[in-house]
Amino acid sequence: MINRIVLCLTFICFSFFLTNCTTSPSKPEKPTRDYLSLDTTMLPFRMQYPAESKIALRKNEPEALWFDLVYPARKSTIYCTYFPVRGNFRTYDQDVRRFVYRHTVVATAIKEQALSLPEKKIYALIFDIKGKVASPVQFLITDSVSHFLRGALYYDNTAYSDSLESSTSDIREDIKHLIQTLEWR
Repeated sequence: MINRIVLCLTFICFSFFLTNCTTSPSKPEKPTRDYLSLDTTMLPFRMQYPAESKIALRKNEPEALWFDLVYPARKSTIYCTYFPVRGNFRTYDQDVRRFVYRHTVVATAIKEQALSLPEKKIYALIFDIKGKVASPVQFLITDSVSHFLRGALYYDNTAYSDSLESSTSDIREDIKHLIQTLEWR
């Protein structure tokens, strides 16, 4: 009788152990991202930006506007520059590409993703730069006639790209949201 009880308990424990070992753990859900509206007359556009970041206006000149999206908790910044297009679109476009492709020395890959919202006159490129690079994501947004906005993500430290991939992925989604919500004035 005792052998049957021991055998039965052993079987139950063994079954419980096997069941727990073979089930795959569920993935934690990604938290929803919160965004705030940036609508100031100092900039010739409005957009939504991540609530976890702060806007820092740097310079305001007739030929360019500089501002940053600073992520204090992530120790990173998206440095942004706005240029009014006055027949010099090609120059700005070439400058962005030159900045991006300077990374080819250390980049393992550079991928371009085009986003287009013609009804809003939004044409954008996001550059994903893989490897041990200074700036893993850069972007440009334009209407190709009057407005040109570029941005580049930099981290405050020199950690390897693999250790920052989760953060970079979140910020890449923030950049896409910024592009989708941007409206020229």
